[in-house]
Amino acid sequence: MTVGTLLLRQISIMAILVVIGYIISWKGLVTYQGSKDIGKIIQFIVLPLIVIRNFNVARTPEMNHLLLESLLIAIITISVSILIARLVYPKDQVSQFSSAFCNTGGLAVPLISALFGNDQIIYITMLLVLVIVLQWTYGIVLMTGDTKAMQPKEIIKNPIVIAMVIGILVYFIQIKFPPLMEETISHITALNTPVGMFLCGIYLQQNDLLKVLKDKSVYTVSFVRLVLIPLVVILLFKFLPFGSYTLKMYHIIAISVAVGGNVAYIAQIYEKDYGKAVGQYCISTILCLITLPLIVTLAEHIL
Repeated sequence: MTVGTLLLRQISIMAILVVIGYIISWKGLVTYQGSKDIGKIIQFIVLPLIVIRNFNVARTPEMNHLLLESLLIAIITISVSILIARLVYPKDQVSQFSSAFCNTGGLAVPLISALFGNDQIIYITMLLVLVIVLQWTYGIVLMTGDTKAMQPKEIIKNPIVIAMVIGILVYFIQIKFPPLMEETISHITALNTPVGMFLCGIYLQQNDLLKVLKDKSVYTVSFVRLVLIPLVVILLFKFLPFGSYTLKMYHIIAISVAVGGNVAYIAQIYEKDYGKAVGQYCISTILCLITLPLIVTLAEHIL
């Protein structure tokens, strides 16, 4: 069974979770305020713990080398993504955010974990950290136009940045979590994918679905996010003189997933164009069912 086929199976499971989220909201079990509060739980608890947990690995010369290569490839990958998004959507902040940032934590991490094992997540740890940190710093500035989020005082207070600092300390000092704490963190971080997919369905139900489907930006953003950016990255990786095949493939999977759910959280929290953000997030997640297996299969033949 090819990686593309395995990916299709995992994404199908996530699509079912989206449908369940839609039904939850349709039945009135979650209100608009409730979905906003759930988004904050992900922002302040789940995502920071994911960042910290991904640094909780043994520090060896091989791991140092892997993390360094992963960081370099992650910088290249996210830089390409942000640049293309800025070129395609110079004046549309929501679409630029959606195109630039993939759903690394909610889609890429569980996909790679399910396909290859939890120990393989270390390959995209640096990309995961970069995407989350940039979403909640540069992304907020992009969405709101307020540069306050990029001021040193605000960056230091950002829970994701705090988590990154703690994670780096955990790695270099080699802090070992007690088994009880490790298991607790594992349970909390496991909420990310199902809750994130539930929210996708909830957002769809809480907005005018017909209006979402008529919005052309949901399709153009999906094309940029799911096809254009991955193709550019694949071609770039073909000629990149460093990085193993596995490292490159995992980053291709990560950069080829749908729009990050944080675009909806941030648009909701800061009261921006929430409907557009939700549409781009949800429709790209659904279309990802088709595009991701094809992109990964193509990458397998090119690299």
